[in-house]
Amino acid sequence: MGILGALGQLYMFLLLVLLFLGFGLGGWAVIKSIFEPAEPKGVKKSPSKGI
Repeated sequence: MGILGALGQLYMFLLLVLLFLGFGLGGWAVIKSIFEPAEPKGVKKSPSKGI
């Protein structure tokens, strides 16, 4: 039963890490979308041409 408890704790830790990463990426996207209109709209980046 000890190994099952350790695996359960590891699984819960991984879920918490993914949860916080999701919150971080979501917050970064919101902040980026807020500050994005501050840049001039007339300048468009040319798409990179792949080989």
